[in-house]
Amino acid sequence: MKATDLIITAVGLGAIGFGIYYIWKKKKEVGEGLVIQYWGDGDKPAAELIQKTVGGKLYKGFIDPYTLKTDLVIVGGQQINPTYAILEGIHVLPTITEEDHCHRVITFVPSWQGHRVWGVASWFTEDTYASAEWIAQHGGLPMQNVREKYC
Repeated sequence: MKATDLIITAVGLGAIGFGIYYIWKKKKEVGEGLVIQYWGDGDKPAAELIQKTVGGKLYKGFIDPYTLKTDLVIVGGQQINPTYAILEGIHVLPTITEEDHCHRVITFVPSWQGHRVWGVASWFTEDTYASAEWIAQHGGLPMQNVREKYC
């Protein structure tokens, strides 16, 4: 095998490796359209109910709100969801407290980084699910904040 053959093989393998990395990275990106993001498995049923009602892409994992490229529904509060925690920390989303127990809480932010954001979170997982039920019962995401007692 000549040196030029080794170089061509190495360049070819490098290109294949880069191609695999690029495809893998693209799959990790959130993309366009509405995304329903959740972190903990306990919030998955609420996220799925929202997705069933409004469509969009379900996404389990962290989304950096500073690089947001799409409208976003964040399911689960600051104690469980790091995406929510960042926006709560800079006062874009409210702090969820024990006073939110037995309340449906949906926060609407009309423009964050040029996109709409909804925070669907309350004190317990059951409260967050009740907030998702509000979305299902009303046929979509609200364009204002919702806070109502349900139990």
